[in-house]
Amino acid sequence: MKIYEYLYDYTNISFSFISDDTEKILYFDIETTGLNPKYSDLYMIGYGFQVQKQFKIILLFNDDGCSEPEMLAYFNKQVSSFEYLVTYNGDMFDIPYILEKYSQFEQKTDISRLNSYDIYRIMRPFKKLLHLNSMKQHDLEDLLDYRRSEFIPGGDLIKEYRAYLTSGSEHIQNHLLCHNRDDIDGLIRITNILALHEIYSGKFDVLKMNQDENQAVFVLQVPRLPFRLTYGHPNLYLNGRDTELNVRIPVQTCKLKHYFDDYRNYYYLPLEDTAIHKSIAEYVDSDYKKKATKATAYCWKEGTFLPQSHPPVDLCYKRDIHEKESFLLLSRDFQNNPDAQKEYIWNLLKSIR
Repeated sequence: MKIYEYLYDYTNISFSFISDDTEKILYFDIETTGLNPKYSDLYMIGYGFQVQKQFKIILLFNDDGCSEPEMLAYFNKQVSSFEYLVTYNGDMFDIPYILEKYSQFEQKTDISRLNSYDIYRIMRPFKKLLHLNSMKQHDLEDLLDYRRSEFIPGGDLIKEYRAYLTSGSEHIQNHLLCHNRDDIDGLIRITNILALHEIYSGKFDVLKMNQDENQAVFVLQVPRLPFRLTYGHPNLYLNGRDTELNVRIPVQTCKLKHYFDDYRNYYYLPLEDTAIHKSIAEYVDSDYKKKATKATAYCWKEGTFLPQSHPPVDLCYKRDIHEKESFLLLSRDFQNNPDAQKEYIWNLLKSIR
């Protein structure tokens, strides 16, 4: 086994998305000769962690083709001091693979004790929002303008490693080390993209709301975005940069129906085209009322409305009971209540991922 160490300085990376205690975070990536640990070899373990004010990236290299037990034992000694394990698709591949290797060589490991932060799994729901065709790690790196030293496809790496075992070529070895080092370096740098997940978890504040006859604009203070975020949807348009996200939502000034869930307690008045509660309907002549159904248990409301997600955060207004789309009344109380605005925006955001 050969061990290689590199020091990096990272500025403007928000490790607090994972933990405020950066020294408890371990970034992790492996290189193998196949997907199945029973029929392939582990030839590289790469990991990175903070040491004082710098980050250290360490690569354990299976240089002789038979150093897996030594690599595993060495790595496990490092794991014990950390609490968070950050990977890219590690929940599906890296972690199960290395756990199987520990089992094969009858070694104990503390990896399962760590809290897993699989950035792929966390960010996969945002693929459409990020305008991405695929969700490989380098796709997220491209969003953040991170450029690798060189890009080598995974299949070529396996061939190069096998060629290295035969030739001992330093040139090939450098290719292998460079790829894994870039994997760890890139993984650390895309940590900032977790800002989007934080926003969708409700970590934002509504600073103000503006409205004209066509739209309402909510200005949000958000965790710092590492890229310009733009996204268009029939019910909203997002435009965010740095710590500000503008959410533009179309409004409709019209007359809509509010349907009562407990329709059996209402009567419908055909001449007035509205429903009233049975406690009031008892004073109305029977010729002018009929028992309400789900489709007729409504009252009208005229005003300015916003599209609403499901489940609704406030009274639900519709054009017709059979329509899925519902609306929220843009009332004065709502306009003066940032907490209600936040709940509305948060539910709307979650509905468009």
